[in-house]
Amino acid sequence: MREKIYKYSVISFVIINFITLYLFYDFLTEKPAMLHGIGLFFDFGGLIFISLGLGIFMLLIRFYLYYRKKKNHLKTNFLYVFSLIFSLNILINCTICVYLGLLPLKMELAIIIAVISTISIFMLTDIYKNNFKENRIIN
Repeated sequence: MREKIYKYSVISFVIINFITLYLFYDFLTEKPAMLHGIGLFFDFGGLIFISLGLGIFMLLIRFYLYYRKKKNHLKTNFLYVFSLIFSLNILINCTICVYLGLLPLKMELAIIIAVISTISIFMLTDIYKNNFKENRIIN
């Protein structure tokens, strides 16, 4: 189980790195004009909403499996691990952008950051609880 999580984490980091490189080179190849860099902002906003949608979708599937008392297939699922790492990446990027003053902290962004952090914390504890927590018997 742990090996799958580690493997999926590495694959997720590689995919996120390719997404970041694409956005970076897309920004560099834009022609300098008025509103230079607005495409990067919209791409970042799109990634935020993709992260939110994927995280909420995976949590809904997780709750459905939990309430139906079915076997938890998500504990070692690639998409579950990817959405966790993707949500954490977006959360870290949003937080850094707010602290640097690149994004103004308004109510909408605060709600988005709160939802992404809730999704990330829940998924992180779920994966840790199901795969990494050792059940020790104390004598």
